[in-house]
Amino acid sequence: MSDSNKQVFVRFRVEEEKRDRFKIACIQLKTTMDEVLKGLLDKWLEENSPESTKNK
Repeated sequence: MSDSNKQVFVRFRVEEEKRDRFKIACIQLKTTMDEVLKGLLDKWLEENSPESTKNK
């Protein structure tokens, strides 16, 4: 893995009940919380980063 692809931890707080519901949903969908959150972050960056808003 090159330095440009180095992975880091990002932490945030969420209510325990929401975390539990999220974890259960991920298990039911046979995916991980990590994969879902990475996908959501990628989509958000696509829609909101300066590079993507230039062409709007």
